[in-house]
Amino acid sequence: MKDYIQKIISAGIMAPSGDNCQPWRFEQDGNRIDLFNVPERDTSLYNYKQRASLIAHGACIENMLISARKHSCRAELKYFPMPENEQHIARLNFTPGEAEEDPFFTAISARTINRKPYKGGKLPAKAIDNIHQAATGAGISGCSLKLLENSAKDAAADIVALSDRLVFENPLLHRFLFDHIRWNPEEAERTRDGLDIRTLELAPADRMLFPLLKNYDLVRFIRMFGATRVIAANARKLMRSSSAAGIITIADTSPENWLNAGRMLERIWLEATRQGLAFHLMTGITLLVQRETTQGLDNSNLSLVKKARILLSKASGSELPLALLFRIGTCDQPTVRSLRFKMKV
Repeated sequence: MKDYIQKIISAGIMAPSGDNCQPWRFEQDGNRIDLFNVPERDTSLYNYKQRASLIAHGACIENMLISARKHSCRAELKYFPMPENEQHIARLNFTPGEAEEDPFFTAISARTINRKPYKGGKLPAKAIDNIHQAATGAGISGCSLKLLENSAKDAAADIVALSDRLVFENPLLHRFLFDHIRWNPEEAERTRDGLDIRTLELAPADRMLFPLLKNYDLVRFIRMFGATRVIAANARKLMRSSSAAGIITIADTSPENWLNAGRMLERIWLEATRQGLAFHLMTGITLLVQRETTQGLDNSNLSLVKKARILLSKASGSELPLALLFRIGTCDQPTVRSLRFKMKV
């Protein structure tokens, strides 16, 4: 069984993470894997109380649990096994078991984000049922899924528009984004993290102009002429092009629920991949809304966050914390997939 531990970890690191920061570290001891957070990997405003990283760790855990079943292992999972070390996220102990054909296993290596414009249209009823079954099938507690279609997507579209505005109206968010852009394939291969510029799926004209936006003084100047509202309008258009918007809410903001939201997200994303559907996580502002401090946000930023909070309640139909927002639909294949660090244990 030990031969499969490395394969289980390899499945784990295929999980999504904010700006492809990959905030994980693994320790292996026999048939045990300990998962640790690396806080310096994600220092964004989004990662208040490491919640963005906890979502990523949850997705990583779900991949490992799926892979374990494929490789004839039973996994005993424990969150935060050492309370004195808050960076020790989880411990997985493996024992021999019968191999199970988990339908999500092959989707782990195929799952990717797709930021292209989608083709609209309704999701088939069967697809919707399968997505809901994927979300609830593992008995994950503390979070729930809601899908929005047709005009119900409008609130979600307005939310992501505010989110993209904030990236270009807040210097910290702006700097974090551009620090993580990899401008050519060679840089993407060398670092194996961050956002390969090709994954942004920019139109040719936008691809030429985008490097200029790295200069925040220039961004601040063109804001006076409505540039960030144009960026917001494009984000709104992308959401409206989808077949559905997805919302994952959590019962409370305990660390365990952020992990479970990540696990549910990954299961939904894997099911979408199985069905040949495109998926785009568009969730930054949902994390800003949950911040319990205004540090790093000026009054104009806070005004946008307040608007987003109202829209989130409208879209979700609940006062529960909204952890994640995404769009799903059909479109052409993405240009390229993000890389991962070479595994170190």
